[in-house]
Amino acid sequence: MFLIKYSEPIEWNALDKRPVKVAFALTIPVEGAKEHLRLLSLIARKLIDDDFRSGVLEENNPEKLTAIINQIQFD
Repeated sequence: MFLIKYSEPIEWNALDKRPVKVAFALTIPVEGAKEHLRLLSLIARKLIDDDFRSGVLEENNPEKLTAIINQIQFD
């Protein structure tokens, strides 16, 4: 999983019509393709958490961002 933070928000066809500031990207091997929906679901559920979401949006320190992302329980 990659967390991408744009230096300037980019226009996107988002449901809320707002520009995108942060994106998650998943790299899934062919044999793990069935897991990608589970991973997306875990990320989406965590993004409901206001503290998690604001941390991802506002934090720029790589170590602190890693700690925030590690709150997602992928097991």
